Amino acid sequence: MDALHDPLGDLRGFYSELVDAKRGASTSTLSPVKRGPRSQKRPAARLFTCNVVLRSAADAALASAEEDPAGETELAAAPLKSTAEPKVYESAAPLELFDDTEYDCRPVAEWAALTGETLLGRYFRRAADGTGSWSPCAVLSFDASAGLFTVAPLDEGGKRSLTTATVSRVNLCFDAEDPFVFAERVAAAHAARHAAAERMLFELCVDSMPTDGLPQIEASRMSRISKLAASSAQFASPRLANFSEQLAGEVQALHARALASMVLRSQANAAREGDHQAAAAFSNVAVAATSKVRAECNRVLDLSLFSLDLTKSVPSEEFAQLQATHLSGVTPFLREHWPASIKNALRGLFKDLGKGWFNIHETRSEIYDQSKLKRFFRMAALMMQDAVVSMAEASVSSYVNTICERCDHVVTVRSASDVSVVSAGASGAGLFTLELAVGEDGAFFRVPPAMCKDAVLSVYARGVEATLGIPQIERQVMESLFWSDTPMLQTLSRGEGFVAEQQARLSDAVEKALPPAAEYLATFAQYRDYLILDEAAFAAKYEADERPIAEMVPEAKKHLQLAAEMEEAIPLRMPLGLFTVSCTAVRNTLVERHRSLAAIIVKRMSAAPMHSAHETGKRFAGVLQRLNQPTETIEEVAELEEYARQLPAELAELQEGIKAMVAEQEVVDQFEMVSPDADVKAFWATIALPRRVAEQIEAVGVKAAEMREQYAQEMQSEQAAFDKSLDRLEKVVGGFDKHTSFDRTKEVASEVRQLQLELKDAEEKRARFNKREVIFGQEQTDYSQLLRTSKAFEPYATLWLTADKWLESQKEWFGGAFNKLEPEAMEGVLSAAQRTLYKLSKTFEGAEGLSDIVTRVRQEIDDFSPNMPLITALRNPGMRERHWKQLSDEVGQDMTQAASDAFTLETMLSLNLGERVETVTKVCDVAGKEYAIETAMDKMEAEWKGVELEVVPYRESGTFVIKGVDAIQQVLDDQIVMTQSMAFSPFKGPFAERIDKWESTLTLISDIIEEWVRVQRAWMYLEPIFSSDDIMRQLPTEAKRFTGVDRTWRKLMSSASNELDVIAYCKTPRLLPQFQDANQMLELVQKGLAEYLETKRVAFSRFYFLSNDELLEILSQSKDPLAVQPHLKKCYEAIHKLTFEPDLAMTAMISGEGETAFEGVEASFSSDIAAWRAYFDSAETHQEQIPSGLHERLDPLQRLCVLRSVRPDKVVPGMQDYVKHYIGQRFIEPPPFDIGVSFKDSTNSMPIVFVISPGSDPYDDLLKLATELKMNKKLQAISLGQGQGPIAEKAMTSAMEKGSWILLQNCHLAASWMPKLEAIVEQYVPSEMHRDYRLWLTSLPSPLFPVSILQNSVKMTIEPPRGIKMNMKGSYNNITDPYLDAHPKAPQFKKLLYGLCFFHALLQDRRRFGALGFNIRYEFTAGDLKCCMLQLETYLAKYDEVPYQVLVNLFGHINYGGRITDDWDRRCVLTTLMSIVNEGIMSDTFMLAPGSDCYASPADTSVAGYLESIGDFPLNPHPNVFGLHANADITCAQNETQELCDIMLSLQPKVSTGGGKSREEVIAEVAAGLQARDLKPFPMDEIAARYPLSYEQSMNTVLSQECIRYNRLIRVYNKSLADLLKALKGLIVMSAELEAMATSLYSNQVPAMWAKVAYPSLKPLAAWVDDLARRIEFLQSWDRGGPPPAYWISGFFFPQAFLTGTLQNYARKHKVAIDTVSFAFHVMAQEPNSVAEAPEDGCYVFGMFLEGAVWDPDACLLAEARPKELYSVFPMLWLKPEVDRKPPTSGVYSCPLYKTTTRAGTLSTTGHSTNFVLMIELPSDKPCSGTFSRYAETFSAHWIGRAVALFTTLTY
Repeated sequence: MDALHDPLGDLRGFYSELVDAKRGASTSTLSPVKRGPRSQKRPAARLFTCNVVLRSAADAALASAEEDPAGETELAAAPLKSTAEPKVYESAAPLELFDDTEYDCRPVAEWAALTGETLLGRYFRRAADGTGSWSPCAVLSFDASAGLFTVAPLDEGGKRSLTTATVSRVNLCFDAEDPFVFAERVAAAHAARHAAAERMLFELCVDSMPTDGLPQIEASRMSRISKLAASSAQFASPRLANFSEQLAGEVQALHARALASMVLRSQANAAREGDHQAAAAFSNVAVAATSKVRAECNRVLDLSLFSLDLTKSVPSEEFAQLQATHLSGVTPFLREHWPASIKNALRGLFKDLGKGWFNIHETRSEIYDQSKLKRFFRMAALMMQDAVVSMAEASVSSYVNTICERCDHVVTVRSASDVSVVSAGASGAGLFTLELAVGEDGAFFRVPPAMCKDAVLSVYARGVEATLGIPQIERQVMESLFWSDTPMLQTLSRGEGFVAEQQARLSDAVEKALPPAAEYLATFAQYRDYLILDEAAFAAKYEADERPIAEMVPEAKKHLQLAAEMEEAIPLRMPLGLFTVSCTAVRNTLVERHRSLAAIIVKRMSAAPMHSAHETGKRFAGVLQRLNQPTETIEEVAELEEYARQLPAELAELQEGIKAMVAEQEVVDQFEMVSPDADVKAFWATIALPRRVAEQIEAVGVKAAEMREQYAQEMQSEQAAFDKSLDRLEKVVGGFDKHTSFDRTKEVASEVRQLQLELKDAEEKRARFNKREVIFGQEQTDYSQLLRTSKAFEPYATLWLTADKWLESQKEWFGGAFNKLEPEAMEGVLSAAQRTLYKLSKTFEGAEGLSDIVTRVRQEIDDFSPNMPLITALRNPGMRERHWKQLSDEVGQDMTQAASDAFTLETMLSLNLGERVETVTKVCDVAGKEYAIETAMDKMEAEWKGVELEVVPYRESGTFVIKGVDAIQQVLDDQIVMTQSMAFSPFKGPFAERIDKWESTLTLISDIIEEWVRVQRAWMYLEPIFSSDDIMRQLPTEAKRFTGVDRTWRKLMSSASNELDVIAYCKTPRLLPQFQDANQMLELVQKGLAEYLETKRVAFSRFYFLSNDELLEILSQSKDPLAVQPHLKKCYEAIHKLTFEPDLAMTAMISGEGETAFEGVEASFSSDIAAWRAYFDSAETHQEQIPSGLHERLDPLQRLCVLRSVRPDKVVPGMQDYVKHYIGQRFIEPPPFDIGVSFKDSTNSMPIVFVISPGSDPYDDLLKLATELKMNKKLQAISLGQGQGPIAEKAMTSAMEKGSWILLQNCHLAASWMPKLEAIVEQYVPSEMHRDYRLWLTSLPSPLFPVSILQNSVKMTIEPPRGIKMNMKGSYNNITDPYLDAHPKAPQFKKLLYGLCFFHALLQDRRRFGALGFNIRYEFTAGDLKCCMLQLETYLAKYDEVPYQVLVNLFGHINYGGRITDDWDRRCVLTTLMSIVNEGIMSDTFMLAPGSDCYASPADTSVAGYLESIGDFPLNPHPNVFGLHANADITCAQNETQELCDIMLSLQPKVSTGGGKSREEVIAEVAAGLQARDLKPFPMDEIAARYPLSYEQSMNTVLSQECIRYNRLIRVYNKSLADLLKALKGLIVMSAELEAMATSLYSNQVPAMWAKVAYPSLKPLAAWVDDLARRIEFLQSWDRGGPPPAYWISGFFFPQAFLTGTLQNYARKHKVAIDTVSFAFHVMAQEPNSVAEAPEDGCYVFGMFLEGAVWDPDACLLAEARPKELYSVFPMLWLKPEVDRKPPTSGVYSCPLYKTTTRAGTLSTTGHSTNFVLMIELPSDKPCSGTFSRYAETFSAHWIGRAVALFTTLTY
């Protein structure tokens, strides 16, 4: 021990050497000991082996100390404290190594992301002398690899220095962090470095101390150490056995070092306490006490925390229970029995020592703390602690090793029965049992393998937990001292060191053992379908399916075979290393499942012969029943005989069925299934049925022969009587010419009626006798006598019945009240009688007496007919008392009695009013027009009866809301417009006050509803927000306002729920002002709420895309930047990558889907104008190279986008090329229509659906197929429509039994019957229907067509042929030469037929030009052509000369014209027809259409010749063939492109995922831009004051009404935009209406809610808004500056009102009736802006556009349009009113003016078209053409063909 006399001196000697050594060494191995306010971490524990050796060495050292009483017992405690200041050493270790990053408020990565000009702080600037100061700086960047920040110093003014420095984090304090926390961080780093320095000095001293002469570990303890070490997994390998001696030497060396450390600590403590004398030696008591403690500790070392005697695999629950039971004995021993035993022993040893160093009765803590006894207990605690730790670590090692050995297997799973297990270590059974079970998703482990891991780790944790909570014995022995708590032994730490390492090892081992279990389970996935199979559902489906037994037999055998294979393939148990899997449940389930399925199939198989027996028996029963049916007539006998004759064929078929049944039963019998007795009896009874039927057929033959003889005799006598009756009838009819007295009309008419009944009965008998004669095989008797009699009687019957009808009518009309007469019915009677009498006059011409009667009746009718105009006029339903009085005054007679019952027709005729018919008619016409107004008013008021508010409870709010206001608002809008139109009527006088009052009522209701809905929308949004107490506190002003509105709302809604009638409730006083006030207050509330969040959003604009809730969630965590993470997708959308050029110029952004935005396309337009001009002018632009080198840079899809922008008319051919290039030519050509192929795919239960297009008709093809299959007589076609459903249902039922075909045409027209059809088809049972039955359906695409039928049918599409050539070919393919040649006037017939087919083809193909072709797309079909062909055939043969006029009327007005609903289209069709059907068509040089000689009318030839001529037609005819300009092709192509793009646009996703702006950003930007237009409503009060209602100036009313209409639109426009922006910000709910609006804005379309209240327009959104602004500006200028000299007609919402007002002004100015005034038209040369004054009469209008032609200002005529100029601006027009104006008969073209280019419109409730404005006469030098121009004098065929029209607005 002499070498240790001066340990501090030795330390100083080593100090400089240590510094030198450490300066040259790496400091990266230093591990800081962290101490501070944030954490107090213990150093990591050493490896298990080292712990065992160290603790064993410590035991030896303590034992040596027992033998050396002079030793110090406190060697195990205090750390080394040195008076030296190791500053030099500390500086060798950088401070950052000891930096505790837990002090940081954010990760370094986030600080790094914030570096730049704006991140400031202070850094420690070290001076040359080692001192330093904290200086301000800007943090520029961060080097992650070095862990250093680059900073730039700042001067006093904050200016950055050009120099930079790099500093560590511990030397850099950011301004954004807490400086106090940072100061603690720096102090903790210094403290940690100082502690590490002291510890290193101590360890160096110990390593340098000599160990010679120190005691060694005795052999017994060395042996124990060896055993403990050998139990470790690291020493289990035989390879380490040879190193035992070397390891023993290392243990002794460690023991010696431990002793040296203890001596050094003892000397250091003694030096600190000033005690330089050796302490007194231990007494014998102390030695004994130490030995006792050691003995007790050895007891602990023999314990184990775990039970490792595991001989078989057990479930995880059982394993956990076993370990818990074992631990329940160990834990009480460690925590209670063991400390108590040591306590008792020590108290017995120390109790008699009394005062001194070992006084256990000491009461003063300060004395006890200085005693040797205190140090003894410290040593005892260490001994106990070491014993527990050693035992625990040994137990843990054994437990972990055992588990790891069980896990250490290589398991290869090949199948459920093929698994190989190779043990890397000790082998043994699996530790855990896993039971495979069957669940809803197949096989699964009843206890998941992962729970076994949980069990292992849980047992481990409980074992470690058992070593905690063991009390030290010091307090238990020293009972006299005061103890504030009970000190516990420091044993194992649950989450650190050895325990954590072993736990990790254990977890890894078990985790690696888990995959084989999952792999083994996966092998059962192949059985999943059978494991989860629902046997009941399988049986039901198998019962429902139609399967032949031949298919079922192998299936049944398959399942039986699989059941056997399952028993062999799946073991009962399977070892998997750590696990043993029990497969019993799955195995048994699969075996039983396959056996059950086999049984189900066999049962179904057995049902087949039984079903056959039942069906066959049923059919035989039907045969027997029919054969046994009694007969009462010869017809029934003959029918029964015929039935019996046809039976052999059916019986043969049934016999085959019986044979098949027997064969099926033989197949079933091989499965040895026992059948019920009833089935067996039915089977054999069916086999006997053919014999019974044969016997019955023989009996029928015998009976029929007997009855034939009987009935033949009866008929002979009946025929004899019938012959006599015919003679009598002939005689009676022959004498009818003797009836010539008109006075006997009643009597003769009665006799006529009786004779008619007798003749009808005779005809029935004749038919019956002739039919029976056929049955008897006799020659039919000639009863032509009856036909002659009937024909001879017909004119007499007609004469007398007509005369009788006339007499009855006269009696009724003259004798009844005049006010009961019905003029329309009277006209019908008179017309029918006149037609009949005209024919009779020809028949009875020259017949004395009879011709007189005809003449007399005709004369009486002719005499009466002139009275009809008066009768019709006076019976006008609008005649009121005022009209009768006016009429009395004007005719000079009292007409007021005409409304009474006493006034008769005879009375009226006596007044001699015939001379005053015009006066009477005029008054009555006025009455009729007034009546129309009165009726309309009554109808409008009646519409409101029963109209109630839909008031419903709103959630749990305790109040109500209204629903369904759209329907009410629609009625209001319609009625307001109608009422306003009535205000312009000159006949409104009697109802003016009523109209005004009703308009005021409607306007009030409309305003109330509008304000009401606004309040409701805002209240529903704000109510849940202000239900929050937090919001109420944060926004007190807004909360107060909302509370007031809420009270008002609840009061109003309560009253509304009690008064639901709309009219009644809206008359509530002050209702409108209350809603208006509420809206103003709610706007303030929403504004306040928006401003509250706006302040937050201003700082970061992308917060605008977050809802309020989401934004508040972020703001509540403002110190945590990660709070925005969940919402980033709404703030930004990812860009997949950017494309850069070598100069780093960004040229493209590419989304995750590969979508690309390129740069440079737009710039190239201005830089290469010539090339782009050539590209534009090319006839085949879609095949040209895109200029400026863009063709190579763009992919094909992008080239199409450029084409869409430059030449939209070429997009369709461009897309065809695109499709052809990528997927082939066949995808752009329609496949040939083959109905036969589709029929082969059908069954009797599978309908066949034709999805047709307008103009297509598959009937001919179907009839052709039916003829080929000999089903043409069994085909029944039914055209669905009103009332046809029951007829179709009945026909289908019959067809199912008889095997017929049913064709139901036009299913889209029978929407209400479609559910019934669906139900019928769903109930089809194929076995109960005739196998030949088929159901054919035709329908246009319709959402009402049943989906189930569509899904389960054979579907075909058929389109009409496109192009004149294909249409003509289609027509002539159905014409034959015999048909052409059979006509008596074949040459003329062929010429006209060819022209008719050409006319049909023209109409069909003209439709492709859209509105240029026809205003409305009509569905002309082949049926129209066929009807015309029949009429042509008939009328051509009937007339001597070709009846061109008749044909034109039939074809143009009736057949094709019957489909036409637009007068302008009718004009076009007639013009086209008259250019073909005229005298010129008979010439071989006649041109049916201009453009090519191929359209000449061919000479007389055959069908082949005509087809040859048609073959010369071009495939795509030039527009001039239709009379159209070449520009029509462009319009057609553009329309097709637009339609295609609209469809693609409707299919685009509603959420964007690529780069650039998000969908919400685009919508918000568009909405904000539109809102910035700041459209202001018109101030109606001011306008009303400036332009009051005036009789002389109707334009005041026009202006007011226009402003009202625009105000409604402006309010909807502004409100919806504000709501949408709020919804995008999350301030209000995004309703479906707002979502639709957002979609429209995103697609540059006008929102539906705007269009609903707006004027007709086809403009896209941007152009629409510009147009709206111009319209508003037009009215504003009118308001500010008075009526303009020229009116922009495009700016009117309702231009018809403006035109009526112009006529009204003229009529009132000149005091003429307005219905006598009409416009003359003068095209002006002046520009509108050069007009200073309005015309004297009428008005100037401008703003119109002309399509199909241009205006030639020099010639003042219409002229041909210029190429590629689709529309041209039309000059200003003077609409000049004239009285009784006669339209010109030549030199003009009647040109329609429309609002939009769609041309088509509908009639509104006001009687005005929604599109057509008026007809304008334009000067033209094109003459009327065609033979029948006299029927349409202003038919300028040229411009009609061109479809020339004017428009007030275009589409751009």
